[in-house]
Amino acid sequence: VELTDSENKEAINYSFEKVNICELVNKIMENLKDRMHEKNLFFGITCSAPEMYVNADKTRIEFVIQTLVENSINYSPPGRNIEIYIIEDKGEVALSVIDHGIGISPNDIPRVFTKFFRASNAQTMDTEGFGVGLYLANSIVKRHSGKLEVYSGGLNMGSTFTIVFFFFK
Repeated sequence: VELTDSENKEAINYSFEKVNICELVNKIMENLKDRMHEKNLFFGITCSAPEMYVNADKTRIEFVIQTLVENSINYSPPGRNIEIYIIEDKGEVALSVIDHGIGISPNDIPRVFTKFFRASNAQTMDTEGFGVGLYLANSIVKRHSGKLEVYSGGLNMGSTFTIVFFFFK
């Protein structure tokens, strides 16, 4: 499958395949467990079914999920939980990454997926970042005909990022 990048007008190849999303999340979390341990963060993964498949470019979706989890790690104080829920409902699979970290101001929510945007409270943290991770993640999810949503109760209220895909039967 070849898709065109509307900004650059260049062809970008996506290789779609049947991906077990729960298996992929478990692999990503296994790779990140040392970072979480170093920061004294705890995580849980809940899959509503052992085998849920999405039609995805595995490498690119792995990047999206890893970006969301790494942001949760970066912006969560030690001792907090990061939860991942994966559910299938009415032909869609929703994958939510929930943290209890610094949260996002309601004024910043509309700009979270904008290129080079970093919320002011994120800028004050001792983290590296150029404000492109969520922009790229959102672009990749859109190319999968999915959507990436964000919710936060406000500053210091944590964040929830949810990817919605079509279920692959």
